[in-house]
Order: sequence, then C-alpha cells, then structure tokens
Amino acid sequence: MIVGRIMSSPAIVISGSESILSACIKMSRHKIGSLIVVDKKKNPVGIITEKDIINRIICAKKNIEKASVQDAMTPDIITIEKFAKLEDAILLFKKHRIKKLVVVSNKKIAGMISVWDITIAKPELTREFIDSWIKPRW
Repeated sequence: MIVGRIMSSPAIVISGSESILSACIKMSRHKIGSLIVVDKKKNPVGIITEKDIINRIICAKKNIEKASVQDAMTPDIITIEKFAKLEDAILLFKKHRIKKLVVVSNKKIAGMISVWDITIAKPELTREFIDSWIKPRW
C-alpha cells in the first residue's frame, strides 16, 4: 500500500508569522494536533504540534497572542513522496523518532501521514514497527 492512499488530505497549513492563538484555533476547528508551516509560496518550512506549543510557549510563559508560529515550530521537517510505500514511512518514523510526515507530490504539499493513520490502515505493520522499535529498547 502507498502513502497517498491513507494520508490526510488536504493538509492544513499555517504561515509562520501567524500567532500561536491562531494556530490553536485552527487546530481546534479542524480537530487536529499539528499544522504544516508554509512560506509565502506555500512551500513547507516546518511543522507545529500541540507538544511544541506546550513546551516552547506555554511552559516558557509566552503570550499566545503575541508569540508567532515561527517561535514554536520545528523547522526541519521530514517529507515522504505520495507514492512511497507505507514501510518507507515507518522507517522514517523510526529513524527520526517522529509521529508525522509531510507528504509531497511534485515538490508540493499533498497531505500528511501519521503513525496513527498506518495503525488504522495496516495494523500488522504497526505490530512489526512496535516489535522492531520499542521492544529492543527494553
């Protein structure tokens, strides 16, 4: 199975100059836990997650109306091609210790895929992932 079949699309994006409050409202409205941060040309430049907001804004006691998305985002995003195999996505999750990947097609954002998406679509891959990633650490 390929990434494009189970990715979330369209991807929900936000500008780095928008406020953290705007990001929170957008996440709440769409019932999601992360947004892809884009530049003026709609190219992905980062990702902002609920965890980023908690760790970099809330715990740092910054004002959510004044702090920008750029202040909290993770700038180095990992992408995967829309036609890549799910196994390739799992390898990237494992290698980079992340839970979400930006999906691209022709260098443009096509969507997002998460560990959860794979868990629902292919539970047997999730079991293999857990066996190979978590159990050896114990």
